[in-house]
Amino acid sequence: MPGIKRIVLDVLKPINMPTAMLSLKLSKVRGVEGVDVLIQDVEQKVESAKVTIEGENMDFENVKTAIEKLGASVQSVDRITSGKRIVG
Repeated sequence: MPGIKRIVLDVLKPINMPTAMLSLKLSKVRGVEGVDVLIQDVEQKVESAKVTIEGENMDFENVKTAIEKLGASVQSVDRITSGKRIVG
């Protein structure tokens, strides 16, 4: 059965957490094949990032847990794509 193939999240992360670390840690979550992190806003202590994750049969809760273990938080789920192929 086809599962989640793409997740686009608005993530708030501590400014002292390297963006590369967030990307690399998420790329190790089961089912994740690629991660793109785009910093959209920088404040004194936090950065807002648009995080796009693609893979096969990803589990959203595993992705969310990985983000939270790094001290970041999911502000919103902007897009989820599932099925046999990616649309759009």
